[in-house]
Amino acid sequence: MSVETVLIQKKIGIRIAYIRKLRGWDQEQLANEVGITRSYISKIENGNDINGVPMSIYLLIADAFDMPLWKLVKIDDD
Repeated sequence: MSVETVLIQKKIGIRIAYIRKLRGWDQEQLANEVGITRSYISKIENGNDINGVPMSIYLLIADAFDMPLWKLVKIDDD
């Protein structure tokens, strides 16, 4: 996985954690909504999934947040 891909994945993870906290959810609640483990949510939010996060997981998270996928993964250039 390229350095750029890892950085994008980390930024998306930070965004997921931010949205989750805005909703007042803990990682366990998001994991239950999505149908994955809390530890996998933690890996996603911290950008520690060395294999990369499948698009299908991002889709499930976007659905749990009731938002379109593009809005979940939108990365602003700094």
